[in-house]
Amino acid sequence: MCRKVWASRGAEEICAFLELEDTETKVRSIFSAGKSTKGLLGQGQGITESKKFKKLAYESNDLVFESLSVGHESAIAIDTKGKLWGWGYNLEHCLGLTDVVEGGIPKPFGLYPLNNLGLCARRVSCGKSHSLILFEGNKGKQTLYSVGLTVNADYCHLGVNEDDSQDAGVPFREIKTFSDRKLLDFLAHDLASLVILEGGETVVDNLYSHRLSDGRKARGLLHFYK
Repeated sequence: MCRKVWASRGAEEICAFLELEDTETKVRSIFSAGKSTKGLLGQGQGITESKKFKKLAYESNDLVFESLSVGHESAIAIDTKGKLWGWGYNLEHCLGLTDVVEGGIPKPFGLYPLNNLGLCARRVSCGKSHSLILFEGNKGKQTLYSVGLTVNADYCHLGVNEDDSQDAGVPFREIKTFSDRKLLDFLAHDLASLVILEGGETVVDNLYSHRLSDGRKARGLLHFYK
């Protein structure tokens, strides 16, 4: 039985994903099909095309993903324990790994730098060159992290200042702008991050100007109110 469907957003890595559930065992697995030269298919080393949907190259039979986000050239999944797994191209370190990994990561790989934060991942959104991840701590406090580094002047989509965005030793960081607000939804896109907050007073501090994909500029983390 098919439960969910995802598709890549890029023009080069064209992949589709299905979450299928065995009607007898109730075990859920993710399958992929399409073309990818940078590992986004997730079916293993050397597999760049699959005309039929085939199961991802899981590390173990016990691994189950609760959620998945697919960007332009990368994907990040959250397992049942709140740990993160990524595959595809680590463009500008959007998977949180310090090494870019030329040629991409061909199958789900434990994102140990993020998993070592000691937090439980709840939701994730993959963009083109960055990702947004919502974590939850032991006391239920939620924090939003941006994942990625910049190699040029485009950094505002990360929600941090320019120096932090280019710190090669730390490819991810907490976005503190909304640390005291409840996040309802968020999306990582191409050089933009969109956040929907629970209603309240307008946030005015620590906001940044963003260049949108159509050339326009907007201020803030493109925040909206319900």
